[in-house]
Amino acid sequence: TNVATFVNTSYNSNTNGVVHVKQSAGTNSPTMVIEQTGTGGNPSDTQGLHIRMAGQNQGSGQAIRVTTTNSNLNSGSAYDAFSVTNGGGLTIKNTSNATTLGLSIDGSHTLPKQPGFIAVRGSTRINSNNGYNNNTYTTVPFDENGTGNFDTRNNYDASTERFTFPTAGKYLIGFNLLVYGSGGGYMNVDLMYNSTVVGRTYYDTGTGGNWLPIYFSQVVNSSINDFVWLRAYWTGNQQIHEGIYGNFYGYLLG
Repeated sequence: TNVATFVNTSYNSNTNGVVHVKQSAGTNSPTMVIEQTGTGGNPSDTQGLHIRMAGQNQGSGQAIRVTTTNSNLNSGSAYDAFSVTNGGGLTIKNTSNATTLGLSIDGSHTLPKQPGFIAVRGSTRINSNNGYNNNTYTTVPFDENGTGNFDTRNNYDASTERFTFPTAGKYLIGFNLLVYGSGGGYMNVDLMYNSTVVGRTYYDTGTGGNWLPIYFSQVVNSSINDFVWLRAYWTGNQQIHEGIYGNFYGYLLG
């Protein structure tokens, strides 16, 4: 039932502000709770917490700021987990002090870091001269460090040729390859989810003798820590080009 008003009409050099509520002992309870239990109120009323301030001439002062750390605030490396500026900017950061979501005062939106990757074909051409035999399944290798690719969370492993899903969800997975054949035969390229074929593209060389691009994409409903990879099967004299002529990619849709 008590109502308190704190007023400071002169300059205050205390960095803790006019009101300082401090919890110095370890506890699993919150330091402060603002609770409104009374009923009523109109749709346009201001309720709960209302912060009013004169603002900044530059529009960049922080109206709300949540500073935290993984250890003691006085000795740890603090970061701003959440802040809102007087000008309307919003920033959310992770424990590495990197912005994961941001909105600038001019309305520019920084999207969250979504899981995604692009792996470029390896430096070795897939053919019989390089030890890749026909009439057998072959894992299609990619080089994670190829020019122009990216891996937002380091979930593509070039040693296993797999992209492991860091979070569950629906992912768009696809690839494009440059393939060649002569003298008849065909090639299948399979999109593998763990050990199961979930998509397949088919290339019939006919009389062959030309390099032709093949493309494929599919939405995969994934579970965390499952993975996708590519394998190829061909008859006759089939080949898969190396380098930037092929890539394997994917990203989270939601």
